[in-house]
Amino acid sequence: MKQLLIFISFFTILFGGVDQNDPAFKSYFDAYQSILNENWKQSITEFNQLIKSYPKSNYIDDAYFWIAYAHQEQNENQKAFELYQDFLVQHKGSNLYENAEVQRNQLAKVLFKNDPKK
Repeated sequence: MKQLLIFISFFTILFGGVDQNDPAFKSYFDAYQSILNENWKQSITEFNQLIKSYPKSNYIDDAYFWIAYAHQEQNENQKAFELYQDFLVQHKGSNLYENAEVQRNQLAKVLFKNDPKK
């Protein structure tokens, strides 16, 4: 998963996903540092605070993606799947859309494999 973080970080920077003029930039940067440090619960709290404090920020879609990712890293697969699914519906133009789609599809396989009803 660390490789995914590096790839997504590079992709975001390369394609202009960083907006230092956005009032939420510092909050986003701090929350993202929690992701890089694998402080999953803290990152969820920080990204949720960003969403609440800056609902019009350009970082909203990123925040929702990283919340789903943090749940996935905690093996909260059903919750992460639902969050990725919501992300795909609500953030079709996001630079993280394809990443969310890949993560959701991987989780679907895991959830199906672990489903006792199958």
